[in-house]
Amino acid sequence: MKTAYKSIYTPIHMGDRIDCKTFEHQIPAFMKDRLLPVQTRRFLQHYESCHSCRDELSVQFLINVGMEKLETGETLNLQKELTEYCAEENRKSRNRSFLALCSYGMEVLTIALFFMVFYVMTTLYL
Repeated sequence: MKTAYKSIYTPIHMGDRIDCKTFEHQIPAFMKDRLLPVQTRRFLQHYESCHSCRDELSVQFLINVGMEKLETGETLNLQKELTEYCAEENRKSRNRSFLALCSYGMEVLTIALFFMVFYVMTTLYL
């Protein structure tokens, strides 16, 4: 189990593309919203470009989401709901990346402010 955990959650570098095997391993994490933003982007890019992986995600989505809806008697439009789910995950991924970028910017500003205050204090008291 630990090796599967590591393979699903290992960071993906920005320039890397994922292969079909990695895609299939990441499906459960994607369905549970447990991928990092960069992993979600790579996952969705592969989903858009690979027909067989698109079919595999459709099957997994049907098993996970479709069965729940069928048990409750709700109607299911698999392709529409999967498309909406992927669009929502893509939006969440972009928002998380933006928030991470903002937090890094705030950290840089905080450090710069600290050094400015330190510089002013040392020059005033010397």
